[in-house]
Amino acid sequence: PRDDVELPARRERVGKRKRTNKEERELSVMEQTILECEAKKEQLTAQLSTGETFKAEPQRARTITEDLAALDVEIQRLYGRWQELSDLLPP
Repeated sequence: PRDDVELPARRERVGKRKRTNKEERELSVMEQTILECEAKKEQLTAQLSTGETFKAEPQRARTITEDLAALDVEIQRLYGRWQELSDLLPP
């Protein structure tokens, strides 16, 4: 009997679940959110790339540096979540 034989494709599908409607909506805006965060990161990096910020406004430079670190963490979180959602089956 073939009932006890699992094909690799079936085994892979059994372990995956479908995305919920909420997850589908989240995934649909995820790319735009990531792009916005990366654009903000580029903007902050450009502000720091000139030495003027450090000379003229050291406190602001420190704040920008902290914002960049937080943005890096957020971008990594977004990419991780995007990967999780992408790995799920479409509804």
